[in-house]
Formats: sequence, C-alpha cells, structure tokens
Amino acid sequence: MELSAVPSKRKKYLTEIGKLLSRKHGKKQSYRIKAIQLACDKSTYSKDFGPHNFAWIVCAFASEKEFNQYYENIEVVFDYDKMRSSMLRGTSYEDVLNSKNASVNKKFDMNDVSVDNLIDPTIIG
Repeated sequence: MELSAVPSKRKKYLTEIGKLLSRKHGKKQSYRIKAIQLACDKSTYSKDFGPHNFAWIVCAFASEKEFNQYYENIEVVFDYDKMRSSMLRGTSYEDVLNSKNASVNKKFDMNDVSVDNLIDPTIIG
C-alpha cells in the first residue's frame, strides 16, 4: 500500500478523534489501535477513514511500537516519525514536538497537550 498525502482535514480528524478517545479512555500517552478504530467508526468523518487516512490517524494516537507491529502484520512499512511529524504539523501537538525542552530522542507525549487545545473553532459553530 502506497501512502497517500496527509489528509486535508487532518486538524478536524485530530480534534474529533482525540475528543472521542479521551472521553472514552481518559487522557493517555497513546491509545490501542482497536480503540482508535472504534473512535473512527463513531466519528462524523467515519466514511473518510479508509486504509490511507486510518494510517494517518493511527500514527497520531498509537504508540510507535503498536503502530509498527500493526502495519508489519499486514506487511506494510511506514515511517512512523515522519508520518507523525507531518500529521501533527501546524497543531498544538507540534509545539510539544518542537519544544526547546524536548530532547532529540524524546517521543511525543499525548499527556503534554490537552485535547481541548486541538479544538478547531470552525467545527464547533
């Protein structure tokens, strides 16, 4: 499977899926892929989450280990760090990724950012 471009609605996806996950499972550093899948299924964007967009959502909310195991099991190799960086660019998550206090090897911690900070005001009306 060839990776598609970063979804154009990525900020809206991150906002909605992040809210669904944190409401159901609390704020966590990462979520299980099954939980991410269920959140995608409940999302108003559920029809958008084919295999390509789903991979982008998984890289944002799953751990690197689980992401790699999941895609290796279906014989697909993606660059987790590159995808995650692209997916989170321009969001409040990116601020955490680029923090002066973050070491080069430190992985992004979902607990460092409130999902509430991701809310896109154009969604809420």
